[in-house]
Amino acid sequence: MSGWHGRICVATRTMTIYGAYMNLQRMIRKYGFELLVYPKINRVLLLAMRNDPNEMTDLARQPQYQLKVKTCFKDLKELQKTMNHKLGL
Repeated sequence: MSGWHGRICVATRTMTIYGAYMNLQRMIRKYGFELLVYPKINRVLLLAMRNDPNEMTDLARQPQYQLKVKTCFKDLKELQKTMNHKLGL
């Protein structure tokens, strides 16, 4: 697909998927959740992949998911460093 400059890394030991789209978006799938970060617009989404397979409900702002957001964000930053991606989050 022309114009798509993404990169995906799968860490099978931890069942983690890291995704990147140009300099616009970073993503991690882990713990049954997907965390999407859009640093240019200061937006974070947390999706429950098992309970919401159509990815319609953003859980990132719900208080009971704040620890999950922090955990996934920390893991995302570690994977981003491993992948040598420089996009500031």
